[in-house]
Amino acid sequence: MQGNITMLNAKATQMMGFTLDGNIHHRPLVTKNADGSPYDDCDLPLSRTLAFGEHVASQHIVVQLSDGSGAIDVLTSTTPLFDANGKMTGAVAVHQDITTLITVERLKDEFFSMATHELRTPLTSITMSAGLLAELVGGQGGKVAGLARLVDDGAQRMRHLVDDLLDLSRLEHGRLTLYRRDFNLGAMVERASEAIIPLAERKEQQLIVTIPDGGGEVNADPTRIEQVVLNLLANAVKYTPEGGCIILSVTQGEGETAVSVADNGPGVPEDERERIFERFFRSKEDAAGATTGTGLGLPIARMLVELHGGRIWLEDAPGSGSVFRFTIPDGEIKDQR
Repeated sequence: MQGNITMLNAKATQMMGFTLDGNIHHRPLVTKNADGSPYDDCDLPLSRTLAFGEHVASQHIVVQLSDGSGAIDVLTSTTPLFDANGKMTGAVAVHQDITTLITVERLKDEFFSMATHELRTPLTSITMSAGLLAELVGGQGGKVAGLARLVDDGAQRMRHLVDDLLDLSRLEHGRLTLYRRDFNLGAMVERASEAIIPLAERKEQQLIVTIPDGGGEVNADPTRIEQVVLNLLANAVKYTPEGGCIILSVTQGEGETAVSVADNGPGVPEDERERIFERFFRSKEDAAGATTGTGLGLPIARMLVELHGGRIWLEDAPGSGSVFRFTIPDGEIKDQR
């Protein structure tokens, strides 16, 4: 099967920038991946369908127009065609021009990044001033001290939100750099657990930490791994009921070290598990106002773990609740940003 084009509808000819006469039996398209890297012809959706009978759904490619007028973003789906005897005779491709959508998304991301950076400077002054005010009047008690604490708490929450938004923007655009070094994971996990204890104590929750002898040496960015652990612990505290139990553990395996955070909360519904690591995703419980949050902690944790070359996933806890587990590969990853 030569893979020649045998039919195009009017919209396809308009989209791709060429006409049927003289060009229909050729492949006039130069394609790239969505990230701009060259596309191998054998990886094209239509090539995969013709070669293997594969159904390809909604693959994003960039098409260089044959008339030299530019490039368009295309969402491509392909499916094989068979005759009455079950022999594949060709394939059909459906192309959707998503150039405008991609442009709008890019502008939105640029605005999002710029606005977040602009917020950070005045917010630094606000958080420092609020913290100083809370210290100055905290010992006096009364209404003024209570209001100062409210302002300080609100400023800290806003600072964490802006930091998360900045991290998310850097991660999505490949601009976050890891500063790897060898460190003791057990000691870092202990430090993270101590930071989260005040939140757990407010709900009378028990936090159990289990670490292997020696703690476990890993090569990673300690600040970012601690951020992952804190995000998972904060998530567990939020969803674990009062008086509940959270277990933070480190285990060493072949070629990797794993960290897990288990809770005895309500667990994650089956229909939400595929989306739990998506940015801004909030569960039905969150949407109903039962809990608060931005939906950034788990997506950031996932991207940081994957940037280290590790894996992160969700399991059912024995009885009830959830277990979030992630791994850190042994040794250095050469291919790091």
